[in-house]
Amino acid sequence: MKERYTFPDPDWFDYDSLKEQCARYPDKALIMGHEGPFQMVTFLIEMDQFFMLMVDAPETAKYILDKMVEFELEYYRRCFEAVPGRIDILRPHDDYGTQISLLFSVDMWREFFKENTEKLVRLAHSHGAFYQQHSCGAVGPLIPEFIACGVDVLEPVQKVQSLEVETLREKFDGKITFHGGIDTQGVLPYGTPEEVERETRLFIDTLGKGGGYILMASQAFEGDVPIANIEAVYSADRHVGGRLSTE
Repeated sequence: MKERYTFPDPDWFDYDSLKEQCARYPDKALIMGHEGPFQMVTFLIEMDQFFMLMVDAPETAKYILDKMVEFELEYYRRCFEAVPGRIDILRPHDDYGTQISLLFSVDMWREFFKENTEKLVRLAHSHGAFYQQHSCGAVGPLIPEFIACGVDVLEPVQKVQSLEVETLREKFDGKITFHGGIDTQGVLPYGTPEEVERETRLFIDTLGKGGGYILMASQAFEGDVPIANIEAVYSADRHVGGRLSTE
């Protein structure tokens, strides 16, 4: 049955349009990426059903994930080659956590996701790009795994267990860059500009010393965030900035 399914095909896409898109922003760092292998699978299969496959039929689960990453590797390769040297960051987004824990054990992540993550990282690096792993949730236990795979940036930092800003600095300083952190569930929509600026300074002062931090909301600035609070984020960043590093 699995051989009869039509998986995504890189031939479905027009890569020539990338030249025009990149030409619009000659002086900007450019990022690309869409859903990662896991997120793509959850568009096809209910998440709980896929979790059962991971337990009851692991070879089938791995086959589906491998087909997704096979597509992504070729799709992204063609993107990189269509605009040589213009893509700065590859950012697939897979969500491996909830707000209280991982969706599965670290051992299961290694079994089902590590090898494919390494493949995507190697592709990005082979084209001179950084690799930014998006994963919402309490993914602190996976950070050593991301580092071992060569991931350059983890995004987002959320206000959840295992991603406490002081803990990240203590455990991972200089090993990976962190992106985000200014809380979009609490302080940004409901705090005062002064509270937002204090929160922002905490992240800059804790994670940004010497680089290793990219300032941003923990998620995008949502529609319930007052303009004054968005301004407060960037007023706090007048004198300190983050940098990307593969060191």
